[in-house]
Amino acid sequence: MGSDDETRSSEVSFVLLGASQKTVLFDKLREAADKYERHVHYPDVHYLTVRIGDHNHTVELTDPGMARTGGREMAIKKADIAILYYSAPKLSTMTQLHSLKEDLERKKNMPVRIICDVDDVADYDEEDSSTGISSQSEGYESDPDHELGMKRRRSMEIIRKQSDDGTIAIDMGRQFATELGDRCVFIQISSSTYQDQETLLKELVLASTAKARTRSRSLIPGRLMRRSKSRDTKVAPQPATVVPDYSTISGASEREESPRRRKGEQKIKVFVSSIPDSTKMAAAVLFAFLLVGLVGAQKEGLDEKYTYKQICVVDGKLTVLNGFDCRNQIAVGKWKNSVNATGWTFLEVETKPEYDPELQAYTAGYLEGILSQTVLHYHIENTVADYCTNFTEYCKRMTSFVNENQMWVKKTLETTGRDDIYWSGVNRTFHQLTGLIDGYEGRAINPSISYELHPILLLNWNGDFYDLEKKLNKTRDPITDQTGEKCSGFIKVTPDNADLLISQVTMSGFQNMLRVLKLYKFGYDRALYPGYATSIASYPGLLYSSDDFALMSSGLAIIETTISVFNLTLFNETKAVGQLPTWVRAVVANQMARDAREWCHLYAKYNSGTYNNQWAVLDYNKFEKHKPLAEYGLFYVLEQMPGKIVYSDLTWFLKKYSYFPSYNIPFFKKITDISGFVGQAAKMGDWFKWGAAPRAKIFERDHHNVKDLATLQTLMRYNNYKEEEFSKCKCNPPYSAEAAISARGDLNPANGTYEFPGQGHVNHGALDYKGTNVDMMKNLQFQAQGGPTWGQVPAFKWSEFDFKDKVKHIGHPDEWKFNLMDVKWETNVFTEE
Repeated sequence: MGSDDETRSSEVSFVLLGASQKTVLFDKLREAADKYERHVHYPDVHYLTVRIGDHNHTVELTDPGMARTGGREMAIKKADIAILYYSAPKLSTMTQLHSLKEDLERKKNMPVRIICDVDDVADYDEEDSSTGISSQSEGYESDPDHELGMKRRRSMEIIRKQSDDGTIAIDMGRQFATELGDRCVFIQISSSTYQDQETLLKELVLASTAKARTRSRSLIPGRLMRRSKSRDTKVAPQPATVVPDYSTISGASEREESPRRRKGEQKIKVFVSSIPDSTKMAAAVLFAFLLVGLVGAQKEGLDEKYTYKQICVVDGKLTVLNGFDCRNQIAVGKWKNSVNATGWTFLEVETKPEYDPELQAYTAGYLEGILSQTVLHYHIENTVADYCTNFTEYCKRMTSFVNENQMWVKKTLETTGRDDIYWSGVNRTFHQLTGLIDGYEGRAINPSISYELHPILLLNWNGDFYDLEKKLNKTRDPITDQTGEKCSGFIKVTPDNADLLISQVTMSGFQNMLRVLKLYKFGYDRALYPGYATSIASYPGLLYSSDDFALMSSGLAIIETTISVFNLTLFNETKAVGQLPTWVRAVVANQMARDAREWCHLYAKYNSGTYNNQWAVLDYNKFEKHKPLAEYGLFYVLEQMPGKIVYSDLTWFLKKYSYFPSYNIPFFKKITDISGFVGQAAKMGDWFKWGAAPRAKIFERDHHNVKDLATLQTLMRYNNYKEEEFSKCKCNPPYSAEAAISARGDLNPANGTYEFPGQGHVNHGALDYKGTNVDMMKNLQFQAQGGPTWGQVPAFKWSEFDFKDKVKHIGHPDEWKFNLMDVKWETNVFTEE
């Protein structure tokens, strides 16, 4: 009997696509089912039971929305049939067909049913429904209320009347069905009178059942074989590892001035050309109005969904494609600019393990260069475009130094075998950088290392320049000078060892506020590169965090705060040859280290004595909730000076004090002595003493209040400088907004008097907040808040900042008043490839 029961039941999956009006179709399908259930956790997943003859069929129906998310992608991938419903008279129809055409063309064998409703169905109101079908994530925008939107609506109404109530949309649907071939059926209904839903549901089940049988035969054995591979077993190279011809590349040289607009224009051009001549003119006019409304009314930096690009091997050539699921894919990139909505832009890049690691690195960089091109251009203009203006002699020395270092790296890579794991990591890093430059410049794909002195290279050297400027005698710029860059870092074990928190607030000039939250996931050998995936708070064009705040798949989390070098004789130890800049050493250590001690060991190699920081390294593998802290290995601190690095296991410090603060003053006596901090404190007082500085006292007093992520954020964004005892100084007025966990130098009056310039009115302040805990760390997630602190103090506004005409801020919002957000990645960080 058990065997008979199995043959008399089946499970199939529907994906229901379309705008909010599709709830009309869903209601009819639900009425036709013998049984209906809704998923207990996922409101957009529904179960319909349908009996056909002696067989019971369970239908999993998913409404994935139109936003380009991983959930939507997975719903389409696993579906046995796709149902596209649209209401022909609705203006959003055109946008639906454009978006869905890409999805369904990639699913070559999936049955498709296009259901065109000739009724003008009202927009769905989620609050009035009990079905749970939701359009919140669909990505459709209602017509704007401003004048452009009103004009667009009136024009649409005229065209709609002239086009015979949706005739254009009906013809487009039919043409779409024809292009998809025999697997697609076009169905025209009038939902107000339609009564054949039972027949329709059964036809959908039968079509999808045939697809499900094919899927079970073709996919399941392959999946089982893949899972059976041992991590320690050497597998013969797969066909995808064949090195393609790099010399000719389709689509790689195109530089996109406006990716979103160009994408829309291309879709419209292709789609209109396929419509019958009788409706082509009216459709063209309609599309023109639609394009103006969708593109012209949209403000930059308000993206709600990702833009996807991928690099794939097509006919033996590396090819850049839109989307995310081509065959022979080497890398896929995801980009979202929501700086005007959240204070952040977002990037995710993933590469495939079947390919050479240098090729993975290069293509990852190339996609980042393409996707972030506009924001990266803004950041270059804001930060390094004028770096050498009025500093000609210094820049001659700087470019000579950097070029000499580049040539030493080139020679070392050429003479070092690939079995050297460390230098293989350096090699990949420079391939990634070159790819980023090539993608940004719109060049043809050419996996290699260029070693050119490009502005993007200088962006990555930016932290190292803090100290290189001192070595090479750059004259101080009173507005954009980076001397005295500050950050606040904090690590906390909460009461009863319930949680382990790590956080960092970066402080810098306000021109640096264009930020990118990044996830890199490389298909590298995980035994050799346990940090194959890294989640960082970073900047356009940078391959490392530079704040620093980084979470690794190895279980390590790192932060740093910068330490000034007051003893300038130390820079005699900084050389162009034989040393690697901090940005390279940080990338390699993040990828290679298995534990905190090994991270310190790797980072200490080839010390450049530039971007001298105090690094805090936390190993989450060695922490268990509500268990005694590990005796050793949980927490390391490293401090760097030119010619000297000191690091030590400070797990004992966490066990004794439950927290560790970082505030730009060295902890180790050796570093304190050689750096010149002793003499600086003798001249300037407690501001430069570990344990006595204003932030040190605030951390010591308030760390007991930190019990979870919410209270962590409260502490790290704290600035109540007018009332705070430890913000007082021998100044006029008698306090400084720089003496806070999150500094705001812009709030100090320009006519005030201060003990030294860094206490006063400066282009400097906290730019953000990042923090994570044990649970979020499991998926390399964290919380973030973009922009200078606000609440206890006014939000930062460029229009009210007196340096606004002297400090470039292209692409910035005017007011930086953004809320805390959870940073969750679409990419599955720990999935085996």
